[in-house]
Amino acid sequence: MALGNLAMGRHCLEIGSAWGFSAIQMIRYGAKSVTAIDFHQPCDSNEWADDTFESMQENLKWYKVDSAVTVIRQSSQKALPDLVAQNKQYGLAFIDSDHSYESVRHDISNTLQLVSNGFLACHDYGDEGIEDVTRALDEIFPDGPDWLVGTLHIMKVRK
Repeated sequence: MALGNLAMGRHCLEIGSAWGFSAIQMIRYGAKSVTAIDFHQPCDSNEWADDTFESMQENLKWYKVDSAVTVIRQSSQKALPDLVAQNKQYGLAFIDSDHSYESVRHDISNTLQLVSNGFLACHDYGDEGIEDVTRALDEIFPDGPDWLVGTLHIMKVRK
């Protein structure tokens, strides 16, 4: 799993958690910690997100990774600027949240301030991905991804 390999040895930020399986995999592949942002409510791009918070908590406990995952139950529009203001830094940020064009642009612009000498990975990119995600990523990164694994758009962040 590409995401797990990127997470190894890093503090990670996840935007969009749903049931918590990406956070679980990052920890199981050796991430030092995961900060998971999700308001766990349905949105236009994910109507199934209703009531995922309790399921995520149960899954984190079942896989015995709950002590390594900090859940921020807020929208990324609220949580990301707060993390930027706190000068938080991560080695990997994984974005798989609200897939609307505006949300993707917001999440990427804020997340780039939070990643230091690491990676930004965005899910649902490309021909097999979601149109709004692909359009936002192509505008922000006109030269394309550094790596593409399936629909995972990966950029190396150097700062």
